[in-house]
Amino acid sequence: MIFYTPFDIGYKIAKFLPVKIVCAAMKEIYRQVNVAYQFSRYFFISPYAYKNYVFAHIKENIKMI
Repeated sequence: MIFYTPFDIGYKIAKFLPVKIVCAAMKEIYRQVNVAYQFSRYFFISPYAYKNYVFAHIKENIKMI
């Protein structure tokens, strides 16, 4: 969007503080949804994954970085 708008309108909108806050919040929500999906996938694949809950949590957070 930023590169295709004339007269730097996209840049000005993207740098506007409320828009930045909304984009950051959406990014974090998407990250948490993705982590939850990966957890459910991990627990579906490994039936004894509940014993390795801490390991799964660490693995998924490292993978998301």
